[in-house]
Amino acid sequence: MKKIKHSSIKAVSTSNLITNVKAALNATLVTKLDMQILTVDEKLGNGKVEHVDFKNGISFTQYDILVYEDLSFQLEHSDKDFIYLFYGLEGECYHNFKTKEKHTLIEEFRTTVINGNKNQNNIITLRKNKTFKYSVISIEKNKFFKKFEDYYDIPKSKMINLYNAFKNQELRVHQCSHNLKIADQLRFLKKVSTDFKVTHLMYYESHFKMILSIHLEHFYNETYEKRIVSALSKTELKKIRTITEFIIDHPELHHTIKSLCAKAILSPVKLQEGFKCTHGTTVSNYIKNTRVERARDLLIYSDYNVSEVAYMVGFTSRSYFCKIFKEKFKCNATAYRDKYKDKTVSLSKI
Repeated sequence: MKKIKHSSIKAVSTSNLITNVKAALNATLVTKLDMQILTVDEKLGNGKVEHVDFKNGISFTQYDILVYEDLSFQLEHSDKDFIYLFYGLEGECYHNFKTKEKHTLIEEFRTTVINGNKNQNNIITLRKNKTFKYSVISIEKNKFFKKFEDYYDIPKSKMINLYNAFKNQELRVHQCSHNLKIADQLRFLKKVSTDFKVTHLMYYESHFKMILSIHLEHFYNETYEKRIVSALSKTELKKIRTITEFIIDHPELHHTIKSLCAKAILSPVKLQEGFKCTHGTTVSNYIKNTRVERARDLLIYSDYNVSEVAYMVGFTSRSYFCKIFKEKFKCNATAYRDKYKDKTVSLSKI
């Protein structure tokens, strides 16, 4: 990706999507700097919806709600064509194009591409008493692709192929294979609020861009290359997700295949297969990468020294940590901290 020197989050304006969701949930809307936060009316349910508008025709909405009755709301409805990228962490929802009777279940842990057009409605239906933890990226297609090259350093042919892939999916719902990479990024994004008590603008943007790129790459690869099909059952997939969250929450622990298998009640073969299919790597490499990314965050958002950070995330050797950190981020830990620590901008306290 090309470097962007300034924030790409634009001044807040109430989108059609937020207007529709606010009305459906009878929600209270609060704006905190660049983020809009909707709180569900307690008579209808509970939870919050967080929404950020970016430049380049993109917005990002995260739902963590539960409703007491079945609820439907409409996505953006205007004279523009939109693409929606759904990803569910928990719960279920259904989509239909209104004029069609069929409702499509949008499953957990899968990139789901919904490609409508300006002449077609997109209706989302939530079932009562079921948790709904989903993220939705809304892309104004023409505006996004017009400025695509300003943000992503990729061959023009690949950009055209991606545009055509979306065009061929018009008025369809395409569900990619299961992938936990986006779930990881969403969890990292959540943890900065919990652990550092502040969401930083640069951190938020960098993880959003990562989430978007994973969505696009996954869709592109399954369209033009090969779809990865996992033999894991839904129950096994949930166990892999549970182990993934355990590793993210406790990078400092001495994780072994034996201990993780015992915790998940999975065989070593199933555990490795699950990580290979959903994370694209082995269990040991995933643990190492989680530790070094966690260390990156601590270097930027805390005052612990390099040795303290290394031990806090589970490395037993400072020298080994420094080697792994440099391999991943192309500079040593001290230089990385000096480069980024004083350049963060507060987005909001959530």
